[in-house]
Amino acid sequence: MMDRPGFVTGVALVANAVAREIFKVDASPEAIEAVQAVVEQHDSKGWWGQIVGADASGPGFDLSRCESSGNDWVDGYQEALTALAAAIEAVPLEPNSIAVVGMLLDRREADRRADYDELAGYLAALGLDFCGFFPAFDAVDSSQLKDIAPASTIISLPYGRKAAHAISKKTGAKLIELDLPIGFAGTSDWISEVALACGRQQAAEQLIKSKLGSAVPKLEWVVPFWLLHRRILLVGDVYKVKGWAEALHEFGCNVLGAICTGGNPASAPDINWIDNIPDDLEVDLVIGSQVAEAKGLPFLEMGFPNFGEHFIYSRPELGFAGTLATVEAIINRLALTSVMRHWPGGRVKFDLRKDP
Repeated sequence: MMDRPGFVTGVALVANAVAREIFKVDASPEAIEAVQAVVEQHDSKGWWGQIVGADASGPGFDLSRCESSGNDWVDGYQEALTALAAAIEAVPLEPNSIAVVGMLLDRREADRRADYDELAGYLAALGLDFCGFFPAFDAVDSSQLKDIAPASTIISLPYGRKAAHAISKKTGAKLIELDLPIGFAGTSDWISEVALACGRQQAAEQLIKSKLGSAVPKLEWVVPFWLLHRRILLVGDVYKVKGWAEALHEFGCNVLGAICTGGNPASAPDINWIDNIPDDLEVDLVIGSQVAEAKGLPFLEMGFPNFGEHFIYSRPELGFAGTLATVEAIINRLALTSVMRHWPGGRVKFDLRKDP
């Protein structure tokens, strides 16, 4: 079975997001140092958050009682966000205002910045007053997370369900629990559900029509030549795997199964969850982890942890733009695989549109 990043790793991601806060965990200094090394490899722009052992003196969010042997990094991230939610105090709510709780801020590179911008853009296009994200992209301590307090509606994303519930209970905001906006159908549904909760259905119809009108033609040649019937294996946390499995089915791919690196697979029962990549697996591409490299399979690294891919130019993973960007990365990796398989060391001619 593939090892999952543990509870302390998820805490380290939140500590990296709010670097001036201190989090106490039940781990040795050596274990904490190893976890922080993983985060540093994943995030080239990290702020190196503060994690200490549970017995350390002084202030800090004590998460040692939240840990158990079955918890992984998704649980650690969830519990650390919930601890930070205590900083949110009830204030008068502002009509027509909205906030997003539970973004995965696993690094500060341009890909995650683009995810934040993508969702903020949708909410603005719906005519809503956007208060902010929790965690916020540029916050360094819990005091800078309070901008979301006046939000009359809170969107709860999977990585922060407990924190969103705690904030909503404290402030009285309406709570909308949504999956990640991945794929054309998934993103359209996400926007529609927000609009329905906020009375913005007409604006949502116009926004979706505009976005699909621009995005769909870009894939008209891609689907039949590159995606139809492609055999894909996904490796990642349950929330992203669920979103991308649905999106890839939408584009005609055959998702053979998935390996879970975080979260509870039982929450996505329609996916064929496996523990390891079979030696005899016939697959066109593994998406999500370098675990495929050891098997000699073509892979596209994506998600957390991701050591082989970093971004200086905005390329989201969420929303319509993120779907197009990821599909582009997939077909380019399939093209590269085709080149490598057909390249004898000299110049050759081949049709990239044919199955390798």
